[in-house]
Amino acid sequence: MLFLAAVSTLLVAPSAEGMDSGGSKKAMPGLENFIKASNRISCGSEPHGKLAFETLKELGVNTVVSVDGAVPQRELAKAAGIRYVHIPVGYDGISQAAGRSLTRVVRETTGPIYIHCHHGRHRGPAAATLACRVEGTADVRRSIEIMVLAGTSRDYVGLWRDVKAFVVPDERVQLPPLVEVAPLESLTAAMSRVSRRLGTLKASSTAGFGSSATAVHHTSAHDALLLHEALHEASRNLSSDYNREFKTWLTQSVNAAKAVHDSLRSGSADTARRHFQALQRSCTQCHKTYRN
Repeated sequence: MLFLAAVSTLLVAPSAEGMDSGGSKKAMPGLENFIKASNRISCGSEPHGKLAFETLKELGVNTVVSVDGAVPQRELAKAAGIRYVHIPVGYDGISQAAGRSLTRVVRETTGPIYIHCHHGRHRGPAAATLACRVEGTADVRRSIEIMVLAGTSRDYVGLWRDVKAFVVPDERVQLPPLVEVAPLESLTAAMSRVSRRLGTLKASSTAGFGSSATAVHHTSAHDALLLHEALHEASRNLSSDYNREFKTWLTQSVNAAKAVHDSLRSGSADTARRHFQALQRSCTQCHKTYRN
């Protein structure tokens, strides 16, 4: 694939010495939002089918790191001779354990590494910048440039916070073992987390969500965004055991949470309250039937 070779050359990031803001974001066969963050580390969307792993193989990638919450496509990776490592990362930030796992990937593997989340815009690029910091090809400024290029939303304040605060672990620090598939969060645990975020958002709603110019308003929008992502992640990992009614109600909750966030971002507290009421109704009917 001469096309891939040409793109690979085009997307090589600047060296640690130069660290310009160069590079670009591309759609590759089977991959979206592809960015070459350094000579060794790239990031983007989850691989879409066999074609994506053929693309990665052509680019010389022999280790794929998923920071997504979904089960990695390890069989397709194995068929292409590629190793999978699973390090789930939340939209609320990158834990110390996740940072240390990424450190181990960089230090203990050889060859190009591809890091992905779901769409390749938020968690994946953030994790890729940490990997670049470990290998010494990025500083905080370069990390921010990569995230801006990827389109990482400023609404995910935890990701930006943890990227800026990351300190490369000392060589003496014990690093976690690497796994192909990390234990997935149970639906019960996911719903518990959703319930806590819902409670926080309810308090903001009772207070009127604040005006569009207040810190309370922006905090509420952030809470709504994280609630939406928690519900969306739970729906993606939902097993086939659940019936259509449950899946429908969960989808309604996902959409309502997004509508709350979008309304708050646009400055419409009244519309946000209406959508939040719809979200509460959806959650209540689901809990009444399936939890209580």
